[in-house]
Amino acid sequence: MSAKSEELYDRALDLIQAGQVAEGLHTIEESLMEDAEDALTWRLYAVTLTAIGRQEDAAAAMQKAQAFGLDDVDGLLMKAAEAQVAGDFEAAISRFEDALELDGGRYELWAAYALALLQAGYNKDALESSEKAISLGADEAQAWYARGRVLRLTGDMQAALSAFGRAVELDSKIPVAWHERGMVQVELGDHAAATESFERVLELQPDDPAARQALEIVRGDRD
Repeated sequence: MSAKSEELYDRALDLIQAGQVAEGLHTIEESLMEDAEDALTWRLYAVTLTAIGRQEDAAAAMQKAQAFGLDDVDGLLMKAAEAQVAGDFEAAISRFEDALELDGGRYELWAAYALALLQAGYNKDALESSEKAISLGADEAQAWYARGRVLRLTGDMQAALSAFGRAVELDSKIPVAWHERGMVQVELGDHAAATESFERVLELQPDDPAARQALEIVRGDRD
């Protein structure tokens, strides 16, 4: 996987885990344009296509994934993502734990595991796992994004703001991190800063309906 395709893959996974499936699908396709032989990206593409009901396309994508090959850890990661899309968070957690037994030194596994734990309501474990992700990937935007999301959804807004700030400092082209940062700024009553964050999302993704709606609401509150 090239550096560019890896960046796009990570961004797509963040989008999908945040529930922004259409945006994630578009980003996966961008990644495949960069590297059309990456098995992991084809598997994620198959999972995402399944989620939106494109079964024939999903089957074709899965054939590509199998043709290019997946290692055991990446295969488990994709099974976890598939379970998350289906709403089976307990199964997702189990797959992540299997993957971590094989390779516990990958920050991205801990970040994804933290988000799955959060979805299942295991807030304390999610906080601990997101902290582990940071310890392994202190200079990785994806780790800080996961940490920020866990902190926001467990109610620690100031710490979440700091985490999302670090995420966009490391990679200013992550729309979900800007969006989450804006949501925190709204919660903290800083609507001017929130406006800037949502505007940044729309610079990166002009057709993002959630960011556009959020921006309209914030501007309305300011008026």
